[in-house]
Amino acid sequence: MKITVIGCGWLGLPLSENLISNGYSVYGSTTSFSKLNSLVSKGIHAFIYSVENQFKIDDRVNDSEIVIVNFPPSKSPNYAKQVEELLNQFSADTKVIFTSSTGVYEEVDAIVDEKGKVNENHPVRLAEKVVLSSNRPYCILRLSGLIGAGRHPIHFLQGRENVSGGDVPVNLVHLKDVIEAIGAIIAGNKWSCIYNVSYPSHPAKKEYYSMMAKMIGLKAPFYLEDNTKGKEIDGNLLTTELDFSYANPIDSAI
Repeated sequence: MKITVIGCGWLGLPLSENLISNGYSVYGSTTSFSKLNSLVSKGIHAFIYSVENQFKIDDRVNDSEIVIVNFPPSKSPNYAKQVEELLNQFSADTKVIFTSSTGVYEEVDAIVDEKGKVNENHPVRLAEKVVLSSNRPYCILRLSGLIGAGRHPIHFLQGRENVSGGDVPVNLVHLKDVIEAIGAIIAGNKWSCIYNVSYPSHPAKKEYYSMMAKMIGLKAPFYLEDNTKGKEIDGNLLTTELDFSYANPIDSAI
């Protein structure tokens, strides 16, 4: 099976390596010529996808069975339009996995599952709508905050004072669990679906980040007592519909 990964960065690179290890033929994009040889050395059929080449895909990937769209809106002047133009370059038979965000949900003080109310004008939601209207098999993965592989929000919060939202539950997921979730979708041939991907433990931010700071010897952030609540993302639907379980606790990600 030929799979194309658009965006071989922090998530896309280890995802591509995992797919290759499972026997898939992986084509992967980068925006930098300097990274091509590195991707090739890892067994990825690498190509450039960038503003410099007007976001044109390599001719070798048009007939991919699956395309995984994995680049953030911050990298695009018009995210939804870029996703639309990207998908139009693939065969009508190409299935799409779109890495979305739980940030599309409205701010509520409640547990939020895949039926939760979304902000229809959020740039990532606009891109979701492009995927939904593309008339091709799809799976939209709404990812909570990503951690792992040296990336953790405690490094940005350490020592900060008067931080609001200390009672808000954390919504995080480990990089490895996201990769396994994508693998489960492909292996299970599961399409026309939307899933939250969020580890099923949601301590309050003030408790969680104090614990993480202490664990690695950083100064803990100081949270205001503002009694703010916030949403808790329910990511359990994945575990009931696919051969998948969350295996990487959010307190072991540094």
